[in-house]
Amino acid sequence: MTQRFCKVCRGWHDLDLPWPDNCRPERNMARSDMPTPRLIRDGLDDVWNPVNGKTYDSKSAYYRAVKDAGCEIAGNDSSITRAHEKAVQPKVPTGLKDDLKSAWDANS
Repeated sequence: MTQRFCKVCRGWHDLDLPWPDNCRPERNMARSDMPTPRLIRDGLDDVWNPVNGKTYDSKSAYYRAVKDAGCEIAGNDSSITRAHEKAVQPKVPTGLKDDLKSAWDANS
């Protein structure tokens, strides 16, 4: 008959019998039921690679492309990953500013 000390009720329980329900530790509801709750996934949300201009949805494929280009990742600057999203400035025809000014002056 083997016994074990219970940290909840501070008593001894026989291991041949089922553990008493009132002596089970409270369940942490913030903890996941998954057997490996800290699993890191390989997926990405379409990360743009500035080296070759392609988007990747896999971390391993992204890291491989960076390494194959002879580069290395040295930080997490988000301004680089969003550089391709900047709005393109439209080209203003030459003399448009002067034409608009003269039209404004003529109407006022």
